[in-house]
Amino acid sequence: MLVLPLSYLEHGDAESSFLLARSIFIAVPGSLCFFLPFLFIERVGTSFWFACGIGCALLPLGYVAHRFLTRVLF
Repeated sequence: MLVLPLSYLEHGDAESSFLLARSIFIAVPGSLCFFLPFLFIERVGTSFWFACGIGCALLPLGYVAHRFLTRVLF
């Protein structure tokens, strides 16, 4: 919540703060890709470190999706 007012104070431009808010709105679901393996850890029966590794492997997919969506939507 602090990043948007600080962005506005730094740049003095509301449009850049709006763009940042839109980017964050898309980035948060993408970063949740990391937590997906932890939702299924008990069903699959894997270890914590395996789930952590899979989560780290999924983060680039979230990043690619974020880049794609920001280019399409903005």
